[in-house]
Amino acid sequence: MGTKVTMRIKFQRALIGAALLAVPISIGSQSAAVASPNGSGTAHQGRQALASIERAAVAPEGAKALGPLSPTETVEGDVVLEPRDNSALVSFINEVTNKSSSSFGRYLARGSFADRFGPLPSTISKVRTVLRADGLDVTGISSDGLFVGFKGSAQLVERAFHTGLESYRLPDGSRGSAATSAVRLPSSIARYVTAVVGLDDLVHPEAVSLLRAPRSARGKVAGPRTVKIVHPHGSPTACVAAKAAALSNGGLTDDAIANSYGAFGLYGSGDLGAGQHVALYELEPFAASDVGTFDKCYFGAAAAKSMLSRLRVIPVDGGQPAGSGSGEAILDVEDISAMASGADIDVYEGPSPGTNGIDYDPVDGYVAIIDADQDQVASSSWGLCEQSIEQGQPGLQQAENLLFEQAAAQGQSVFGAAGDNGSDDCNTDET
Repeated sequence: MGTKVTMRIKFQRALIGAALLAVPISIGSQSAAVASPNGSGTAHQGRQALASIERAAVAPEGAKALGPLSPTETVEGDVVLEPRDNSALVSFINEVTNKSSSSFGRYLARGSFADRFGPLPSTISKVRTVLRADGLDVTGISSDGLFVGFKGSAQLVERAFHTGLESYRLPDGSRGSAATSAVRLPSSIARYVTAVVGLDDLVHPEAVSLLRAPRSARGKVAGPRTVKIVHPHGSPTACVAAKAAALSNGGLTDDAIANSYGAFGLYGSGDLGAGQHVALYELEPFAASDVGTFDKCYFGAAAAKSMLSRLRVIPVDGGQPAGSGSGEAILDVEDISAMASGADIDVYEGPSPGTNGIDYDPVDGYVAIIDADQDQVASSSWGLCEQSIEQGQPGLQQAENLLFEQAAAQGQSVFGAAGDNGSDDCNTDET
């Protein structure tokens, strides 16, 4: 996952360009290692040998174990399957993103990933059969075939995956949970499985609150060097209120940012991002009225009304209640709106981290964005130190890697913004 940010401008120029290339992220899938059957592990689906899918999660410092989950508590998650031929998928991505290739730019047609690269129907059927034989409900299969959803009581889930489930109070006061040992599955299906997500929930992607100058220093913070900007038609132009806010907080207006990143050349040629669809992965709400106020400031009332009509919110896992949020989501939306005023913005809103306990699954937002395949660009400003994710939610990054490969094959560019600490989240206290 990407790192946390409060200013997301690194990729904005690409949003307005006509052609966007996706680069595959090569994390690789974990190999299933056969575990020595012992104890209850020998009795499963006709006493098949069991294979470990991933190691057990490690609780973060300051987390407090609260004891086993109630046997009757409902647990939901996904079994993440491998593509039928991942090496062929990677080769395809390399070809369609190579300008020297005759296949350059010939991405998969919408909805065709499952038939060409998704798990075989027979593989999905085997996994579904095993889950149901263990008493679990199969809640759905993603359209790409990579995610087989399951639900059941904690007692049934523990039996199905040959592990225990422990409840935790996390350092921030929210609730988490984790498997007490490596997840194991019958060897007949383990070779098709990359990860089981949803059992481990010990770290939560988060946003960094916007830093504001103390009241005593407001109006005295040294602002950036003033540069005279010639605004081409269609470019954002900051209103008086935006200029005053930037001066007071030592920040930049969005037209200054766009100019710094070379977007004014695109505006001058009439490229405002029209026809482009941008997906935002969000874990908090925002107020559409705030977006309207922002757009009116930079583009005027008539343009703002038109821009607001191209803003959509797509709920994921129940979405979010109405509200303004902490400011992270609205900053994402406003930055995209200012940089690519002609683009459509699709905001995929999942539940806030830590609110649903064990039911929280951060991968679902990416599944929704990538399976819909309606946005050429996807961006997230939510994340954590990758080592923390690997410890607190083992298998999550491997699951995301498969999704990002699918996105690349479909011609979708996925960006994880890095404006707070760059690549240094693991060396800060924000882990």
